[in-house]
Amino acid sequence: MNMILHLQRVVSKYKEVLSGLKDINLTFNEASILYSIDEGINTKKAIITYLQKDRSQIHRQLARMVKDNLIEVRGEEYLLTSKGSLAYSKVRSLNVKFDKKNMKVLSEHIVKLDNLLMSIKN
Repeated sequence: MNMILHLQRVVSKYKEVLSGLKDINLTFNEASILYSIDEGINTKKAIITYLQKDRSQIHRQLARMVKDNLIEVRGEEYLLTSKGSLAYSKVRSLNVKFDKKNMKVLSEHIVKLDNLLMSIKN
C-alpha cells in the first residue's frame, strides 16, 4: 500500500474525533505514526524511520505514552519490557484516550503531520 495514502487515512481518522472527546481504536502502526512526533522526535525523521521500518525510537515513545496513561493497550497481549520499550509484536491495537490534557498536543501533532504529508505529496 502507498505509505502516503496510509498516513492520510490515519490523519483523517484522528480529525474525525478531535472535535469530541472520544476514544479511538488504532492499529499499532497507526498509533506509532502519531506518537512518534511527540517529545522532540522530529516529524520528518519519524516518517523516514517509519518508512525504513526501523521503529525502535517510536516503540520507546509509545511505551512512555502507556506509562503516562495517555494511551492504553487493549487485550492481554502486551508487554512493557524492563528497559521501557513496548514489545510491539504482541500488541494488536491501542486505544488512545482523548482528554483535555492531551487534546491540544494531539491537535498540534495532527497539523504537523498533515502539513508534512501535503509537502511530500506536492
